[in-house]
Amino acid sequence: MESTVSEINCLRDQQLYPKLLELVNGLWHMWDVMYTQQKLQLRIITELKSSDISIDTKEYVGSLYNWIKLNVIPIDTNLKPNSSQPHETTPPIKRLLHGWHDMLEKLPDDAAKKAIHTFAEVVNAILVHQDDELKLRIKIEETRRDLEKKRRQFDDWAQKNWDRGASIPDGNNPGRADPAAERKTVVDRVEAALKDMEDQYQCS
Repeated sequence: MESTVSEINCLRDQQLYPKLLELVNGLWHMWDVMYTQQKLQLRIITELKSSDISIDTKEYVGSLYNWIKLNVIPIDTNLKPNSSQPHETTPPIKRLLHGWHDMLEKLPDDAAKKAIHTFAEVVNAILVHQDDELKLRIKIEETRRDLEKKRRQFDDWAQKNWDRGASIPDGNNPGRADPAAERKTVVDRVEAALKDMEDQYQCS
């Protein structure tokens, strides 16, 4: 019986536990990378929300376009109908500014700003949720390590004291607490707390 228990404990502590730690570390790394990337996304989005690049560009191009329209108006000082004065051609800069101005006017600025604002809110909500998940994950791992420690302590204590009748109440004092039951209650309490946190993590 003792050899079977010892073998189970060995498998649990030397094989299962390291694999679980490796899995947890992998999950932790994955969530940490995602959290960092989404923080960067939120910073970029916040900067985009606070800048008015499109508005400034529109105003700048609009001013240039209005100026060039006035600048290239031909002034005919020759009143003769058959004047040999060459016809003034449209300069390339006017065509450039005209096309640029038209394209900027067609940009859906309001829709883009609304989409950026909505996306920023979504990313921020994800960050808050992931931060809560990371904190809960850390707490779960701390509790799991505490549970493993208490289980080992209980198993060691049980192997040393079970054959001595440590779990048998004193016949002369039946009200005396059962030491084995007390120690097992401590383990069960931590195990129940761990299960509650794991259930909470699964539902999050």
